[in-house]
Amino acid sequence: MSKVTLPYIPAPFEDEVLGSWLSRCAILSGAGAWKATLVESGLDRKLQSPTFNLVDFSPQFDTLLHNLGTEYEQALLDLTTATFWCTFSGHHDIKIPGTKNMPMPTTSRGHPCSKISGMNLSFSLRSGLKPWYCPICIGEDFRREGETYWRKSHQIPTILYCPHHWIPLQNRCPSCGAINGRKGKGILPTPALRCQCGFDLRTASKVNAPVAASYKRLCNLSKESLILANSCWSASSLRKLISSKADEFTSSHSVTLPRAIQDQFPGCIIVNKKITLAPEG
Repeated sequence: MSKVTLPYIPAPFEDEVLGSWLSRCAILSGAGAWKATLVESGLDRKLQSPTFNLVDFSPQFDTLLHNLGTEYEQALLDLTTATFWCTFSGHHDIKIPGTKNMPMPTTSRGHPCSKISGMNLSFSLRSGLKPWYCPICIGEDFRREGETYWRKSHQIPTILYCPHHWIPLQNRCPSCGAINGRKGKGILPTPALRCQCGFDLRTASKVNAPVAASYKRLCNLSKESLILANSCWSASSLRKLISSKADEFTSSHSVTLPRAIQDQFPGCIIVNKKITLAPEG
């Protein structure tokens, strides 16, 4: 496998999503070098499919990642929300194509997905493939790094608030409604600081009420799944994890699985193994 080296390959930022890193590779190396790398990898002069978070395996895309210093499975682990889906809905008998150890996520009916990119839309509490961002985060990132980037934790469907600042995530300009980041094929540009209408996208939305503690725990648990090295969980290992989490909120060291979940999320309702998280009043 040949390896083409770009003039400059930046290290991914903490919590950066795949498409954001690829966008910075293209910007910082220049359009000519980036297009040459795509062609040498067996791709067209621009990526022909949406390339932001979860991307399906192909030998050509794997070659591109190899030329950038990583591999397809490692990129899924480090730069996407794949471990979130593998952890909570992975099919242990079927692996994601192009990986050795990552279980294919399942649909709401328990069937394995036909392709990993389908999880960009499946189960989503938010419509479409529009990228989400925290207004405060992009302002802080620009001041600290000199550039902005998309965060993978902000793309998890169960995370509706920034886990750092606890304000609602945004995907469009509050003033004119334009999406921050164009839709379509290929990679997205990094988050804009100012909309074309002139509105400063670093302006945070007003929070009318504090975020419920149960939703904070749900957000934190969802984000923690992104750093798991092993996303294959047996029933016993999952029970141990939830029980250990429950010990943070209760002195009991011997709890049943439903009790452990209810200790974590007070007010939740468990009926026939289905969990309903009740909002705090």
